[in-house]
Amino acid sequence: MKKYLFALIAAFTMFQVAWADYSKDNLVVLTKEGASNFYSLTTRPVVKFNGGEMVLKSAGTEVKFALGDIQEIVFAKGTDTKKGDVNGDGSVDISDANILINIILGNDDAGNYGGRADVSGDGGVDVSDVNEIINLILNN
Repeated sequence: MKKYLFALIAAFTMFQVAWADYSKDNLVVLTKEGASNFYSLTTRPVVKFNGGEMVLKSAGTEVKFALGDIQEIVFAKGTDTKKGDVNGDGSVDISDANILINIILGNDDAGNYGGRADVSGDGGVDVSDVNEIINLILNN
């Protein structure tokens, strides 16, 4: 239980620091599986702790994380990752294209990726962004 209390205090402290530094526009939750989950800070996320889980509400979406699965919570600038790395895992690959396809189909929200979903830089998320990622993958 002490571990969870420490995580709660650490998360609260990090949120206070992030709001003091408006240069950061994403909350990134890194899990044991190596997944990077990006959430926009522009919508002022709400974090609650319920037993052994963290509940994050951002941009109309609610996501639950088991506290034991969270490796790190980081505040990042949307441009901290390389072009095409929509999910922020350090590489540009088919998983980034899949995220864009889900956004286009309405199954995901571009706001969860802090501007990284607009790969082509035209102000929206559409097929041109998927094409851009495919070109980046093929030219690597």
